[in-house]
Amino acid sequence: MIPLPFAPPRAESLLLLALALILNAFIAGFPAVDRWLMTPQGEIAAAVRWADKRLNRIERLDSVRLARGALLVLVLCGGMGLVALVLTIAAVHLRVAWLLSLLLVTRTLVFGRLLVLMRGLLAAAPAADEDVLRQAVAPLTHKPVWSMDRHAVLRAGMEALVGRASRGLVAPLFWFVLLDLPGLMIWVAVETVAGTVGHTSPRYAAFGRPARRALLVMDWVPARLTVLFLAAGCLFVPGSRPGTALAAVRTRHIQGTAALPVAAVASALNLALAGPRKEGEMVVHEDWLGTGRARVDAADLRAVVALTSAAALLAVFLALLALVWA
Repeated sequence: MIPLPFAPPRAESLLLLALALILNAFIAGFPAVDRWLMTPQGEIAAAVRWADKRLNRIERLDSVRLARGALLVLVLCGGMGLVALVLTIAAVHLRVAWLLSLLLVTRTLVFGRLLVLMRGLLAAAPAADEDVLRQAVAPLTHKPVWSMDRHAVLRAGMEALVGRASRGLVAPLFWFVLLDLPGLMIWVAVETVAGTVGHTSPRYAAFGRPARRALLVMDWVPARLTVLFLAAGCLFVPGSRPGTALAAVRTRHIQGTAALPVAAVASALNLALAGPRKEGEMVVHEDWLGTGRARVDAADLRAVVALTSAAALLAVFLALLALVWA
């Protein structure tokens, strides 16, 4: 943990994170909470979509759209970081500010939603009706699951699960431990902007480039930590291979840092994930991650869930332990 003059006592941050994880796991079982309590990601995404309509106009030069995209990242990151900094300073003296910080961290983490996601995928995988599986996976991925076969849908679900564990849990925990609440909020801003406008399509090639670059920089360490946690998690999953999982840290792929945890899972369980796919009439050429079986089944999904669960719990344990030692 970097010593910061504004940071509260480590015991406060430890209690804040522990309570947020417990509350996050509890409220994930109540969908009504999402309708009544906003998430920082949802509010930032709404702001990004509003800015996209006004700043990313197709008639503008790419250089202008690039500059506007950089300005959007700076404004949102600076704004979220400043709000978090004020709350962090105020929380030392005002209990209401501490409670607001607790609410913010609780709604930011995806620990509980990750558990719900695992349960939903495990319930849908054995279903004889493939549409049940597609309905479970469709909200988790941008891939056109309704035109995919069963194996491709299962692979998409596995990739989404691992991605949520990496960028939805490990990365937020890393930045919270390192820079307290401001670090967490800056990560959330960068990840949400990149997820909203960070595509490589012609419309966002220039406007979304600053967000893509910022995400790669901030995800460099967390992605590799996720690989390490997955390799350690192999010790609790029979038949998995920790050595090959750890070797995935050297992966080079068009998905960038997002590919590292997926490659680790694929290598550990002898699977092949990602790869080329058909979207409508267009074929998307993408390298495979892993050299094993692409025709995955429900048993493979259970192994992926077990491995991801072990890695997620290890990440939570180490984050809390880091705050104890800080």
